[in-house]
Amino acid sequence: MVNNPRFHCPIPLAVGSSADLPDRVAHHASKVLRLRSGAALTLFTGAGGGIFSANSVC
Repeated sequence: MVNNPRFHCPIPLAVGSSADLPDRVAHHASKVLRLRSGAALTLFTGAGGGIFSANSVC
């Protein structure tokens, strides 16, 4: 299993907020990596907006 996988998430992200992952990211996290609710992951926008640590919620 991958420890704290990173995902490119080209949607607005803000500290303390929640966001729905794009379908491709959600599929890869849940079906390919088999992450479960509460799993640690890292999201980044790719636009210089920073890197965000998060917990998944399925």
